[in-house]
Amino acid sequence: MEKTGEEFIQEVSIHPLLRQKFEMPLREFVQRGDRIKYSAENFDSKELSNLLDSAREFVCDAQKDWEEKRRIDEERLSSEKALNSPSS
Repeated sequence: MEKTGEEFIQEVSIHPLLRQKFEMPLREFVQRGDRIKYSAENFDSKELSNLLDSAREFVCDAQKDWEEKRRIDEERLSSEKALNSPSS
């Protein structure tokens, strides 16, 4: 199912990590993409390449942040388990 840029932003903004750290860059990317997708004007390959590069950068940054958050959560959980386990 195809979504408008705004529908996509609303859907992904439900996720706290995306909302806190990436809502504005993602919103800007979607607006640029919508302009290219729906506009009658022609865009050169440099502008299209820049849009693709920004998408790749967003994905890499989001993945790094997600992995860092997961690592921190795992360390916290491990520490909590160690504190709550009976002493040997």
